Amino acid sequence: MCQFGDGLLGEEREALVNAGRALIKLGMADPASMSREDLAEVVVAIAAVGERSAVMAGRYMDIGERTAASLTKGEKSMVSLVSARSHLSKRRASQMLRAGSIEHRFPHVHQALMAGKITTGHTDVVVRAARSCDSHQLAAAEKALAALAVLCTPEEFAQKLALWLAVADPTEHLDEFLRAQARRHFVWGKDLFGNIHFGGTFEPLAGEAIVDAVQNRQKELERLDPELRGSAAAHDALADLILGDAAPKAVIEIIYPQSSEQAGLDCAAATSAHSAIPVPEYRDVSFGSVIYPQTARGTLVPPAVVDQVRGRRRFHPVDLDGNLANDRPAGRHFTTVQKRMVRLRDNGCQHPGCRTSHRWAEYDHGHPYECGGPTTVRNGQLLCRFHHRWKHRGDRHGSRVFDDSPVRLE
Repeated sequence: MCQFGDGLLGEEREALVNAGRALIKLGMADPASMSREDLAEVVVAIAAVGERSAVMAGRYMDIGERTAASLTKGEKSMVSLVSARSHLSKRRASQMLRAGSIEHRFPHVHQALMAGKITTGHTDVVVRAARSCDSHQLAAAEKALAALAVLCTPEEFAQKLALWLAVADPTEHLDEFLRAQARRHFVWGKDLFGNIHFGGTFEPLAGEAIVDAVQNRQKELERLDPELRGSAAAHDALADLILGDAAPKAVIEIIYPQSSEQAGLDCAAATSAHSAIPVPEYRDVSFGSVIYPQTARGTLVPPAVVDQVRGRRRFHPVDLDGNLANDRPAGRHFTTVQKRMVRLRDNGCQHPGCRTSHRWAEYDHGHPYECGGPTTVRNGQLLCRFHHRWKHRGDRHGSRVFDDSPVRLE
C-alpha cells in the first residue's frame, strides 16, 4: 500500500494531511486563555491553512476537469460542480481551478504555490498578465516573477507587474493611456427639486489634479469648521473648486536613470531616453532597474506623451538601484525633495498588507535616526500612523492600542 506522498497527486495529499494536522492542533487551543497577539497568530494560521486547502482543491479540480470526472455528478465542469455542491461562487471556484492548472504554463509560480509561499490571488495576477503580454518575455521572466510574488501581497504584486508590462510593451501601454483620455466626458443636469447632478469621466492626469484639489480643500474646511465632516466637507470643497480658482495643473514626477553616459544630459534629453530602456532580465528579481515616468499617485505616464503633458514637471535623476542620485544625508527631518521621492517610490504604507494611501502616511527612518540611521531616500519609507506607532511600540508604553491583554468576550 502506497503512502500519501506517493502515487497520483502525492504532494497534494501530503499537504492535505499536514493541513489537517495543523487544524487539529489549532482546534485544541482555547481562545479564552489567549492574549490578543496569540489570537492574531491563530487567525493567520487558520487563514493560511484554508488557502492552502483551496489550492489543493484546485489541483484535484484540474485532474477531474481533464478526466471529465465531474460528468458523473450531472455537471458540465468542476467549476459548476463545486459551485452547486459547496455553495461557493463560480468566481471563487474558477479561481481555485486556475491555481490548480498552471503547472505547465508557469512552473516556478506553481512551485511557489505548492510551497505555500503565494496564494491563488497571485496566480490570478499572472494569468491576467499573460493575456496581454508577449509569451516569450513572460517565459523569460517567469522565474523572477515567482520570486517577486513571494515578497508581495497580490495587490502589490499587481502594481509591480503593471510597471513591468508598461516597460515591456510601451506601445500597448500608450494605446491604453490614450483610450483613457478618449473616454473623458462631463455631464450635468437638474432634477425636479432643483438639485444639480454632476457626472462623467476625466482623463488620468486631470482627474488626479481635481481629486488632489478637492481633498486639500476638504482638509482645510474640516480644520476651519470641526462640525463639517465627510461628504459634507467634500461637497463644499467641490463647490469652492467650481466657483473659485481653476484646478491646479497636474504635476508629473519624471524619474530617469543617471548613468555615466547620461551624466551630461539635460532634462529634455533624459526624458527622451526612456524609449531605449531595456526590459529587465530574469535575474533582476526586484525589477529595481525599471525606470518609468509616473505621477505621485502611481499613474504610469507613457514616455511618448511626457513632453505633451500640460502643466509642471519635476525631474528626479536616480541611480541604477532606483535611489536619488547625489542624495546626501539631511538633518532630523527629510527634505522636501526627499519626501517627494519617498512618496513617489512607495506610493503608500510599506507595512505588509497595508493599502493606506501616501496622503495619509508618515515619513519614517527604516533604520531609526536615534540609532544612527541617515536621513536619506534609501533609508526612508512611508508608514501609516497606525503602523508607524506599531513599529515604535516599545517607545509608547502608555498606548492602549498595542497592549497584550487577554481577550475578554462580553
